[in-house]
Parts: sequence; C-alpha cells; structure tokens
Amino acid sequence: MTGTWHYGLIARWWAEVNRPDADELDYLRDAVLRYGQPALDLGCGTGRLLIPLLAEGLDVDGTDVSADMLQFAAAAGADTGLDMAGRLACQAFDELDRERSYGTIFSIGSFAIGGSMARDAVALQRIREHLQPGGAAILSYEVISDADHAVLSHPARYPLPWPDEGARATLADGDELELLTRAVGYDTTSRTHDLEILARLRRGGSIVEEQTGRLLNTYYCPRDLEGMLRRAGFTEVVVEGPYTGRPPETGDTTLVLVAR
Repeated sequence: MTGTWHYGLIARWWAEVNRPDADELDYLRDAVLRYGQPALDLGCGTGRLLIPLLAEGLDVDGTDVSADMLQFAAAAGADTGLDMAGRLACQAFDELDRERSYGTIFSIGSFAIGGSMARDAVALQRIREHLQPGGAAILSYEVISDADHAVLSHPARYPLPWPDEGARATLADGDELELLTRAVGYDTTSRTHDLEILARLRRGGSIVEEQTGRLLNTYYCPRDLEGMLRRAGFTEVVVEGPYTGRPPETGDTTLVLVAR
C-alpha cells in the first residue's frame, strides 16, 4: 500500500468531505451480521464506514496504511463517544498482523491500489489467515471495459495535462480545498493505472498550501481476481454487483467479490 496519496490534505478531504454511502452501509451491516463478528475494515481511512458501524453496536476494527487517516478516524470515534482503544492499526494489506481473528473482513474501494499484483496476492493470503472458519472476505474494486482498456493503452496519452479545475469543497474552518487528478501512465499487462493528484488549500482566495501524491490502481478482471483468491486458499468466490447482493449487470464499474 505504500505510494498511495492518502496523507496530509487528501486525508483531510476524506475526513471532512467524503460521507458514508447508505447502500454501502446497508450492505456491510447485513454482511457482518450474516458472516460474523468481529469484523475488520481494511483501508478504513478516516472511518467513513467504520465509525457508523461501530455506532450501531457492531464490533469492527480498522487498519490503514496512512497514519494521517487513522488520526482522523480516532478523533471521529471519540467525538461520537466511542471507545477506540485497540480498534485501529497502521498496517499495509500485505503486512496485516492483528491479534484477533474475524468473521468478516471487508475492503471497500481500497483493495488493488498503491501496490502490485504480487503484493495483492500476499494481502489475500494475510486476509485468509485472519478469518475465522466459515468467515468471509468482501472486496469491492473498480473494473473497466475492454474498450476503456484499449483507450488507456495508448502510450502517447501520458502524462495527461492537469485539468483547469478540480473538485472543490469548503472545509469546517472556512478554507477551500481543491483536488485535481491526472493519469501519468498505464501498464497494459497488469492493467495498472498510474495516477497523480494535486491538492490545493485556499484561504481568502489565495493558495496557501499545495501537496501532490501518486496512486497505482489495478483494474483486475473478475476471473483473474477470483483465481488469486482461490490460490490464497478461498474455496467459494461469488461476484456481485455494487452492494446489491445480486449478480453484476452490464456496465457496472464497481464489483463486489465475496470469498469464503
């Protein structure tokens, strides 16, 4: 997970701007109750999903590679009146090492970023080793069509220029944060997209701070990721649409794999 951009201003964006999605929460709540507690939120970030699930009384821990993100998660839990002692650990996926075993381990949008296929394979082994007998691993990730893969594969595209404007949000203290992203490369063999981000903090209309970061996003084909899960020791793998519990539909850009 090293090399991800979830630090500094980007961590602040996740903490103050991103909000939990109702469909994600409903799906995860049902999954944890079905497959068992305690649960582990891999790549929990600032606690976007972890804190609401804890507040509902579920037993959920969280890990993330970014200490910055985890500080926000701990503060959000404390503000909600939750006891966060022992809940959080700063660990990469392929270095997962928790004292507890889990009935459910889930990673929502955090698997397959910032690493490599080799590290992802090790991560799946570490996930399986931390599951209780009969437990489930739930991974959501982005997919692309063959047509999109063909477009991304042209080397002359890279690096793309920075866009003129990015996503903007006003923070709690009145400052404005803007995030701009661009693609700087694409590995056609591994389907790994190399992305760069620029975060700009504005105060009174002037830029007072800028930070950049990089991220590698691998677009696994479902059959390839299913094969990696089986090689890691999982015996049952089901591919679902985005937080529906049903088979995927044509055009879905997010898929969920449930591995037992």
